[in-house]
Amino acid sequence: MIVGKPAVASGKWLRPDRLQADLVTLASFGGLANGGVTRPAFSQAYREAVVWLRTQMNDAGLTVSTDAVGNLIGRLGPAEGPAVICGSHIDSVLEGGRYDGALGVLAGLECARALTANGQVPARALEVVAFVDEEGAFLSLLGSRAMTGRLQKSDIVRAAASDGTRLVDVMETSGLDSRQAAWARRPPEDFNCMVELHIEQGPVLESALLDIGIVTSVVGLHLSRLTFSGQAAHAGTTPLDTRRDAMRGAAEAITRAFEALERDFGPDVRLTFGALNVLPGSSNVVPGLVVMTCEIRAESEQTILELARDVELICRDVAAHRGLGFRRQLLSYDPPTAMSARIIDVLARVAGELSFSHHLMPSGAGHDAQSFADVCPTGIIFVPSQNGLSHNPFEFTAPEYIERGLRLLHAFLCHRLFASA
Repeated sequence: MIVGKPAVASGKWLRPDRLQADLVTLASFGGLANGGVTRPAFSQAYREAVVWLRTQMNDAGLTVSTDAVGNLIGRLGPAEGPAVICGSHIDSVLEGGRYDGALGVLAGLECARALTANGQVPARALEVVAFVDEEGAFLSLLGSRAMTGRLQKSDIVRAAASDGTRLVDVMETSGLDSRQAAWARRPPEDFNCMVELHIEQGPVLESALLDIGIVTSVVGLHLSRLTFSGQAAHAGTTPLDTRRDAMRGAAEAITRAFEALERDFGPDVRLTFGALNVLPGSSNVVPGLVVMTCEIRAESEQTILELARDVELICRDVAAHRGLGFRRQLLSYDPPTAMSARIIDVLARVAGELSFSHHLMPSGAGHDAQSFADVCPTGIIFVPSQNGLSHNPFEFTAPEYIERGLRLLHAFLCHRLFASA
């Protein structure tokens, strides 16, 4: 028998159809003709979505508040004491999908509705949270980092979008005072535990025909900016052997870095050269400057640091050979984060009791939950992603998998909310 009040944990009052309708409605804010969503944090579409979500929380009987950085919080149960935190984010990448983040927030809301409909008052409070800017339009994991005290004042002052728009300015437009951001921090005793339901964003569960993934850890993420500086010159009159071609150096370094990755590191390590800016950016000018990002993800901190070192050595060697300048700037580093063994065990046991096939697995993507791992027991539930797609307009999770994720989340929440200890 599932731990918790049996009638509550049974999920009788859950309405998966209402959750599906909510997903459709939320996707209309920033919705695109191809079915995708563009709803970056603090955008007009995002602000409209927050207004809609606040109304849904109020209608569900939650006490709703917004903290100093813009996290939207709906609380059910006792006004005082530690809360079970359940949430994710509703911001999206450009041309993203309708499930990433949104599922975790709306599933938490549906669980709260079921509790209210049942009329049971939990012994502990439940907080359904929509964390702001998980995707990093301005500052990745902004909301969850602020709530758990992992954010510095200087982080907010420096943060800006890719077009140069400052975080402090968009916060002001949204009615928030960036100087008060520290007030979002809450002490560890405010949290009983944190759980996040999320789409997998990869192909593992679908390929294995599994219902549920239970996350054991979130991989570490090392992000740096690499700059090759050469000399702009006429593309038609400058011989190859006299050029200081920044693009040629960058291309050579990228190729050698991937060769080193495949030769010296395992298949689960990820290396990505993403944003690439070539200047002056003309077809008839030898590039004089190339600025690019380098992202490394792995479960092992040692692996991350070793690969980062190797990439830098390769870049410096190429730059010296090509007569280029080179500079590396560390933008951010989040070490690998383990989830709570106790939460993993409970989720696995409850999934088994619900007859859901499940698999213990790491997460290759970052999530708000990782910000809580050092302050309270934390867990993440995955449901399958069709074709492994995410951050894509064709992101999709079948309704039957969403329902199973919802039921597991609800049963787990009942276990935490109604348990005597």
